[in-house]
Parts: sequence; C-alpha cells; structure tokens
Amino acid sequence: MNQGSFSPVGRWKQKFPEAQLAKFETLIGDYMQELGYQLSGANVNGSLQAKTRRGVYELFYGMKQWAKVHTPLSRMMVNYSDILIDK
Repeated sequence: MNQGSFSPVGRWKQKFPEAQLAKFETLIGDYMQELGYQLSGANVNGSLQAKTRRGVYELFYGMKQWAKVHTPLSRMMVNYSDILIDK
C-alpha cells in the first residue's frame, strides 16, 4: 500500500453518483454540518421530493424511537444480554 494514499475524510463526495449524493446530503446534511463537515454542494434541499423524503424519514425515526422506549417492542428489536459489558 502506498504511504499517504488512505484518506477517508470526505470520500462520500467522490464515491456517490451525483444524484445519490444529493439525496444523501438532503437527508443528513444538516447534521453533517453540525459535526463540522462541509457539504459537496450537490444538495437539492429545495425540491418537494427531498422535503417529503426528509419529513417521512423524521416521522419514521421518531416513531421508532418512541416504540423502543414506550413499548415491549424494544425487547424484540434488541437483545440486551448480547450487548452487556459485564457478562
């Protein structure tokens, strides 16, 4: 392996096709910016499809988190005995 050729930072900008990159950054671009990442500029935040996709995902994620906390469903989703540190 060449010295200095491994550079994982920002590789999503080169590895995704442009249309897929735009969808990816539309979904999680705000959070990436909060973490200090600079977006590629392919973001299509203004499109109706992107806003709909983001809204549906936020609704799905919120419902999933609520179900994990407030229902016995979490016992079916996660086997806590497998992730305990002190076995």
